[in-house]
Amino acid sequence: MVTHLLTQLGNKGVLMASVPTTPTVDGTLHQINDFTLSSFYRLFSASNDQAGETLELV
Repeated sequence: MVTHLLTQLGNKGVLMASVPTTPTVDGTLHQINDFTLSSFYRLFSASNDQAGETLELV
């Protein structure tokens, strides 16, 4: 899925993602997956693109 999204971007396109990387404890029904930083980055492993910048909120 990520690889497909990246192919839809132009040369200077930017993909922004807001991804929960801490376990859900509040029972949010709309949050299907909990990611770790490494599991999120693995989504990009099939493409040659990597994160240029990251911002981790704690």
